[in-house]
Amino acid sequence: AQNLVSGGQPYAILRIGWEWSTTFFSWGVQNTTPAQYVTAFDDIVTTMRSVPGQHFLFDWCAAVDETPTNGSYAASYPGDQYVDYIGTDQYDSSTPWADTLNTVGGLLYTLDFAKAHGKFMSIPEWGLNGVDDPSFITLMHGFIVNPGNDVGYSSYFADDGTINSDITQFPSSQAAFSREFG
Repeated sequence: AQNLVSGGQPYAILRIGWEWSTTFFSWGVQNTTPAQYVTAFDDIVTTMRSVPGQHFLFDWCAAVDETPTNGSYAASYPGDQYVDYIGTDQYDSSTPWADTLNTVGGLLYTLDFAKAHGKFMSIPEWGLNGVDDPSFITLMHGFIVNPGNDVGYSSYFADDGTINSDITQFPSSQAAFSREFG
């Protein structure tokens, strides 16, 4: 927190233990109980907020279609006083759009949870997943810009590694992204 403030980033949005609902990060649900995760998240936020000059916002971000193996979303929620955004990371899984919306950690699932807590929703990571799918880009744009969805921010995640979401590899999707997002 001190480094962020002294480095000119006192207004950073931070994702503590991002994709907490997964089992592929060491901080994921497989290594903690919900109470342990909540305590760790809350302690980190409290410590970071104690640094003079900070104006951080904190994003509690799950991963789409990852049901917590040790409890539920509600059991792992750090509390309204520690969370500013409730987010999900969403990649094109070539499933029907209704599944993208409604699966555990999906867009509407996350939106409903965020609204229940009076928070903005976030989509800190979203992107393609190895397939040129301009319809996914168009549908994501429609969801993100819909004022009823209260999306506070979103970030297209361009990665040519595991996820293969580097949009420059997918010309139809790149054209859709330019058309939709400018």
